[in-house]
Amino acid sequence: MDTKDLLKTWTGPDNSRLMRNQTSMRLSIHVAARISALCEIFPQRTKTQIINDLLSTALDELAAGLEVTHPWEESEEGLENLPTQKSRYDELVEKYVQEIEAGNSDETSETGNAGSTKQRRR
Repeated sequence: MDTKDLLKTWTGPDNSRLMRNQTSMRLSIHVAARISALCEIFPQRTKTQIINDLLSTALDELAAGLEVTHPWEESEEGLENLPTQKSRYDELVEKYVQEIEAGNSDETSETGNAGSTKQRRR
C-alpha cells in the first residue's frame, strides 16, 4: 500500500483481521504525538488500525527494497542457489503467518457459539 492510499483507506470500511494476542511497545514522544494527531483527524479509525496501517505500509516499502539478486557476481559457482534477502523474507513471513493463524485458530476453537470464551484447562 502506498502512503497516499492510507488516506483513502482510513475513510472507508475496515476489513483487516487482527491477531488474538496483543503486542506492546514503547513509542517515542514524537511518534506517539503524531499517531494521536492522526487519531483525531480520523476518529472513525482506532489507534490500533492506524498503527497497523502505518506499519503495514512501511513494511511493504521495506520489502520492496530488499535485494532480489545476490550482491556477488553470478559467475561464482554454487552461490546462485542461496536465498536472496527478498526470497528469505517472503519465506519467513509465510512461516510466521501460518504460526500465527494456527495460534489464532487454536484459541478461536475455545470460543463458544454465543461468543463467550470457554475456560481454558491448564
